[in-house]
Amino acid sequence: MARVVPVTWAPAAARARTVSAPSPDDAPVTIARAGQVVACQHVVGGTGGGEGRGDHTFAHFGYRKSSMDEVARAAGISRPGLYLLFSSKRELFREAALWALDRDLGAAERALAGDPPQIVEAFDHWAGRYIGRGRDLTAVVGDHPELLGAAADAASARFAALLTAALGDPDRAQTLISVSVGLKHQVETRADYRARLTVAVRLLRGRG
Repeated sequence: MARVVPVTWAPAAARARTVSAPSPDDAPVTIARAGQVVACQHVVGGTGGGEGRGDHTFAHFGYRKSSMDEVARAAGISRPGLYLLFSSKRELFREAALWALDRDLGAAERALAGDPPQIVEAFDHWAGRYIGRGRDLTAVVGDHPELLGAAADAASARFAALLTAALGDPDRAQTLISVSVGLKHQVETRADYRARLTVAVRLLRGRG
């Protein structure tokens, strides 16, 4: 009878997963399985650990064009092993998207907690990391809102709230968010995104 081995991965909103192991003898592989879960999340969330691996993502290909075979190959595990971790593409996408949103929000929050707040760094973590690699995950979720429910909107609202608190001005925060959205459709590289957003931040701060 299959035994349940708990595997916990801890983004900002530490979520626990369970993975079925074939027998009690498999208990030592818990760490390896946890590593495989994280590998899948990195691949799907747009931060592949090796050259080219980050291209095998839902953010890059979109939900419908991504396949479990591609994710398994990019994560370095077998297709059956991937299905042991995630029962379906829908489950994989949901868990990976939540993980990526947690990761991005956590990094942005740390940047905004600085003195002074690192505005460009925060936006780079939230949106800049996807420039030149494909659409960000919130955009992919926007095409398939049934996959994540209200989580994507909640994450965007959280980023806006963090930015507003850091700037002390909701109008400036919303203006910069609008600039960021526009830049994602205009620039081709992450460096260009950062450079042009830096100009916008300086102008809003009255130093342009």
